[in-house]
Amino acid sequence: MQKWQHGNRVTSVAFLLPIFRKSLNALIETLVKAYLMAWNALVENREDFMEQWTEQLQSENLLEGYRAEKFIEYTDGAEPLTKMDTDFMLKTLDHIKVFEDGTLLVVFLDGTEIECKNEEE
Repeated sequence: MQKWQHGNRVTSVAFLLPIFRKSLNALIETLVKAYLMAWNALVENREDFMEQWTEQLQSENLLEGYRAEKFIEYTDGAEPLTKMDTDFMLKTLDHIKVFEDGTLLVVFLDGTEIECKNEEE
């Protein structure tokens, strides 16, 4: 463990580990919650996205068409997610952008972007 010197005392920085761990766990929990909320919004509003996916199916971009086909399949008759399924997340999530004001933008592999705002602040 690294140590730093303050005056003539040498202090371990090990006391910071629980703080970092707590912060990391809170961040992960927030990102999971944002993913679940965004996916559930996508499922609940499936009909609104069907036009986009249908257009993507007709695209010359084969990857775009494949992803649209998968999203149509994944959302067909889907129930809202209540807990994290990492394997499923890896099939659907591209990335999550985190903004300074706490806003999160969940970007799915089909190109759909859903904004999540932290209501606790």
